[in-house]
Amino acid sequence: MKRLFLAVLMVSMFALVSCGGYSESDFTDDSIKLACKMMHTCDEADFQMGDNEKDCVTTMKAFASMSDGSEEKCNFNSSNAEDCIDCEKKLSCADYFGAEDKCPICEKVCE
Repeated sequence: MKRLFLAVLMVSMFALVSCGGYSESDFTDDSIKLACKMMHTCDEADFQMGDNEKDCVTTMKAFASMSDGSEEKCNFNSSNAEDCIDCEKKLSCADYFGAEDKCPICEKVCE
């Protein structure tokens, strides 16, 4: 019985570790969705991508998926990425489009 309990515990821990966390893909998706929302809802936006928010997301995801392999490798920090998105979601339109260093944690997503 003790071995069965330990085996179940180990499998559960492995599942938690391998499935959890905020990934680079999550961060990219959330960043794109937020940028498109802001572009299509804020008067401060200098431009809009696509005819609507959904079109913007589709277009930006297509651009994000293009890679020629020359990008600098990122040592992704999931905690900083989540904090970055949380910070940017709280910004006013004016700050989102105008403020420099509006969310310093965003500079630490790739360390």
